[in-house]
Amino acid sequence: MQCLITALKAESEPLIQHLGLQRDRSFPFPFFRNDDICLIATGVGKKNINNRISFIVDIFNKKDMSFINIGIAGGNRSYSKIGDIFLINKIIDQETRRVFYPDIIIKNDLNEASITTVPNVVADGNMKFDSLVDMESSEIFRVCSKYVSLHKIIILKIVSDHMDLKADQLNYKEIFRMIKKKVQVVDYILDCCIMIEKINQSILSDSDFNWIKKTNMILTDSQKNELKKKVIYYRIRNPKHPLPDIVIPHKISKKEGKTILKNIYEILTS
Repeated sequence: MQCLITALKAESEPLIQHLGLQRDRSFPFPFFRNDDICLIATGVGKKNINNRISFIVDIFNKKDMSFINIGIAGGNRSYSKIGDIFLINKIIDQETRRVFYPDIIIKNDLNEASITTVPNVVADGNMKFDSLVDMESSEIFRVCSKYVSLHKIIILKIVSDHMDLKADQLNYKEIFRMIKKKVQVVDYILDCCIMIEKINQSILSDSDFNWIKKTNMILTDSQKNELKKKVIYYRIRNPKHPLPDIVIPHKISKKEGKTILKNIYEILTS
């Protein structure tokens, strides 16, 4: 199940129409679905996010879920134009100072950006935010990361203003139009999520497993699992390329092992 998350009705409606979703009134909040996709409307800010996402996870199989948040954001005037769409690669929570890093593994041509989640609308053109601002991303990421792997959480933001509008100045029709113009991007992201769900260890060849086994000599169990995951991601991106040649010394210190592991990760994710 692919789960879209929006805050505003103007963000939800074009997606509901495009994907043919129907309101399910058995839920105690706005919830729309078809056989494969659902949409949660959370309202503005953090307050409803935990309860509504947790409610959905309790009903559906969380192992098969991906979460895609799409919505508007304020953007620094020197950084963005109205209508630009960004794939979020870093999230900063202004209140808690926590920082989150989405694990982006899908192939895409989208511009990436960081975003700061703020408790109140930024309407004075405040230039201390050098990228994007919104009121939901950090909480969405925090909550979803309790249930699914980080690569199954995707946040897309469309610049609606340059931090110079009050909340009641945001125009429903304009937001609707902005989201509607980007529904093909949402289609692509949904397709990628479905593909990733279907990926399992069978994608790896015997030589891939031998490569992992050889490298495992320097790793803890948790590092082994992380390496296997990164090899699978590499194979998704590079189905025909051999894994990089890695020379592992017979005797290495923990510090040297961490350095080697860091280099391997960089090669696999580049």
